[in-house]
Amino acid sequence: MATRTINKAFIMPNKLGMHLRAAVLFARTASRFKAEIEVRKDDEVSDGKSNLGLMMLAAMEGDTIRVRIKGEDAPAAMNAIANLFDRIFDEE
Repeated sequence: MATRTINKAFIMPNKLGMHLRAAVLFARTASRFKAEIEVRKDDEVSDGKSNLGLMMLAAMEGDTIRVRIKGEDAPAAMNAIANLFDRIFDEE
């Protein structure tokens, strides 16, 4: 199977932004996949599997988060990440 790359932009939906619990949930979800997951806010870039890196993005409610996923399981990984944003990181 060929390696795939998928890019998607999300708006940070939760009121507290990418705080510790949201970062852990994102990284835990991302870590289920073999694909490389890169998360970007403005000029800052983080490994999507790094709790600390995600928190360092300092993404707040309404900020645009760009996710780039590269790997054979990229479609499944992007679906799982998109589901987190749809669920507002289980905060409401």
